Amino acid sequence: MDYKWEYSTRSVKGILYNIHRIKEERYHGSEHAQVLYADITTAINKAGLSDRQKAVIGVVFIEDMTQTQAAAVLGISQQAIEQNITTAARKIASFLNGIPVTKSVNEKRPMAIRLLDKGYKPREAAAKLGIDVKLIYYWNHERKKHAS
Repeated sequence: MDYKWEYSTRSVKGILYNIHRIKEERYHGSEHAQVLYADITTAINKAGLSDRQKAVIGVVFIEDMTQTQAAAVLGISQQAIEQNITTAARKIASFLNGIPVTKSVNEKRPMAIRLLDKGYKPREAAAKLGIDVKLIYYWNHERKKHAS
């Protein structure tokens, strides 16, 4: 049985916080670091991040500033920095897991139903799609109501 790594918001944050070490290991011949660095940089560019999210990622992780320093540079609060990092990490994880990046939560409904049909529990499907589990329960309830 093949194992496929599944990225989470938390694991992507961990990768971002260690991006300089990964980049250094890449230059020392680590094949894993080379693949990981290529994947994460591709995802940053293709995961549908907003300009603000890209700026936050660049300032905090590439320029290696603290969140407080980044907030001062970008003219936003530290809480906004953290929110942008979390949202960006969620989008990057979805991209790396092969989940299409969508603009609307409602566009994720068919994907959520497919995951439930594949045997995912509602909490697992919600985590995989980066949405509130209450939506999964609601969509599943609506689906069952219309099926009967």
